[in-house]
Amino acid sequence: AFHDPLHIQSRSHISFDSYDSLAVRFRFISFSGVEATTTMKIVFALELLVLLVGCSQYVPIPQRSHGLTLGDPKGTLRIRAFYDLLCTTNLTQVLTPRNPMTTYGKHYLTGYDGIKLTYDFFPLPYHLYSFKVHQGYQYVRKVHGDRAANKYIQFVLKNQAVYYESKWTKFSVEEFLDGFTNDIAQVLEESYSNQEIDEVSFRKSLNSGSPEDSKVRAEWKYASGTLGNSGTPIYYANGVRIDAAEDWSTDKWLAFFHKQLDK
Repeated sequence: AFHDPLHIQSRSHISFDSYDSLAVRFRFISFSGVEATTTMKIVFALELLVLLVGCSQYVPIPQRSHGLTLGDPKGTLRIRAFYDLLCTTNLTQVLTPRNPMTTYGKHYLTGYDGIKLTYDFFPLPYHLYSFKVHQGYQYVRKVHGDRAANKYIQFVLKNQAVYYESKWTKFSVEEFLDGFTNDIAQVLEESYSNQEIDEVSFRKSLNSGSPEDSKVRAEWKYASGTLGNSGTPIYYANGVRIDAAEDWSTDKWLAFFHKQLDK
């Protein structure tokens, strides 16, 4: 029952109950036969404003699709692979297009025509520096393009053991970020001698509150909130999650590709 039309609850979270509460108040004011005072109308308007402000987009809509797409751009089979660059499980499960010959881990070849591979990222919060490393990826892709971003991904995976938290227990976060910045600048400058890496700007991208921080948070919300993912690696084929694909062998992946492309 409606008791106090002037009572405003503190709302740190707006739920559907808030809509019901306002609806009751509106019906009381409009249809109960009791004349609404100016104060009652102002209170109702303020509560409605608070409710509307609280109803923001839970998962931000990105300016462009999440993920780095490789392989055949016209491929009818789209594989989306969600990885955490600092999750050791991912190291032996990375799909690589047209490049099975690598010096680390066990990789699966997806170099067939007709397959579009997208790397999506889901930094897990219990890997201490995972968010920071993924912020660096966002910066490299924005400033230096997809080719450099792929180089960044492969470098971090190859040197994952160097950046895993257990190696840095005696160092501060700032020391880790400074060392990581120096490593990335070196590897990118060696790979792209015509591009100068702005170490200061890259280092700033690793800070909390940077634009790259916001992008990584949005990716995390998309993977967890929209898709309901809870770990990595996780794979999707044409929008449908592939059950237990994280345990597939090379032969099983190849058989799956053949089956899907030969339909």
